[in-house]
Amino acid sequence: MNRYFATVARGLEVLAAQELEQLGAHAVTPGFCGVAFEGDRALLYRANLWARLPFRILVKLKTFPCQDAQDLYLGIQTLDWSQYLTPDFTLAVNATGKNQNLNHTHFTALQVKNAITDRQQETFGDRSNVDTQRPDVRINVFIDRDFCTVSLDSSGNSLHRRGYRSAVGLPRSKNLWQQLSFSFQLGNPNRRSTIRFVGLGLYRWKQA
Repeated sequence: MNRYFATVARGLEVLAAQELEQLGAHAVTPGFCGVAFEGDRALLYRANLWARLPFRILVKLKTFPCQDAQDLYLGIQTLDWSQYLTPDFTLAVNATGKNQNLNHTHFTALQVKNAITDRQQETFGDRSNVDTQRPDVRINVFIDRDFCTVSLDSSGNSLHRRGYRSAVGLPRSKNLWQQLSFSFQLGNPNRRSTIRFVGLGLYRWKQA
C-alpha cells in the first residue's frame, strides 16, 4: 500500500476522511488541515478524479530526522530522484511548516531544490529547470519539529479548479460550499438545505 495525504481546508478533515473512505481508502486518519490514508494507485486516481473536498493529494516518499539546513539537504539527497525527475522535466518545490532552525519556507524550498539539482548534476551532468507555474513535477516538503516529510504532488493544480476554463467558473467560496452540500447530503439528506443556506449567507456577506 502507498501512503497518501489529502490537504483540505481547516475544519473539514473529518468530512474529507469520510469521503476518502467511501472511495476505498484504508487507514484513514484525519489530521491538521489534511487526511492521511493508504491505498493502491487506482485509489490515487479515484481520489484525484472524484474527491470533492481535498485541494491536493500528496504521495508520501519519505520522513527523516531534520533539525537544520544540513540535515534537510542530506536527507533529500538520500532519495533516488531519478525515479521521479530527470533533467528534461521541470520542477517546483512547495515548503510548509517550520522548526527552530528552518523557519522560512522560501529558504527551505530553495535548500530542497539545491539538493535535488546537485544530485542530478552528479548523476546526469545536467539539471532540471524550475517552473513555479506549470512544473512537470511538484515536490512538497513539510517540516514538523525535528522531522521532514517529502511528498510528490499528484494533483497538479488545486483540485477545486478541475473543469475550470480560463476566467470562467464559480468563485472559490461558492464552489467550496457546493462541495460541502454534496458531502453532507451523502451522510444526512436533511442537512443539505442548511448548508446551502450557510453558504449563501457567506456569499452574500462577502458581496456586501
